[in-house]
Amino acid sequence: MLKALIVDDNESQCLLLGHYLKGLCSCDAVQDGASAVVLFRQALRQGEPYALLLMDLDLPYLNGYQAMRHMRALEDEHGYFPPHVCRFIVVSSLGSAFTVSADSDGCLVDTYFTKPLSQADLLRKVKALSVLYGPPSADPGSSGPL
Repeated sequence: MLKALIVDDNESQCLLLGHYLKGLCSCDAVQDGASAVVLFRQALRQGEPYALLLMDLDLPYLNGYQAMRHMRALEDEHGYFPPHVCRFIVVSSLGSAFTVSADSDGCLVDTYFTKPLSQADLLRKVKALSVLYGPPSADPGSSGPL
């Protein structure tokens, strides 16, 4: 089963998103950016990377963008070059214009939602990102990164 990491400082939002993904992914949830980076690093080291990240932006310790930059660097260090193994979805109340402008280099965020979001909308975007079909690989015959 694919793995998802949910990062939101609102525990209720973490539970809701986990419920939305029930049966599709096994979900871990944390409430700050620093803890998210720790879990993300551990998953890469264990050879079981997350396929999906649902990230709020306004977080304690490390904000969402700082955490995602660390995570993309960790993917690169572990040989998961673009296309990266994990799809990043921002789930924020800050609005889409802020999300797009804050991702100025365009390499962090695969898609975004403005809260509140519905289960149907989330699943539609997850399907569009091909997350349900497993992580991308450079070789169609391989099951992971080079």
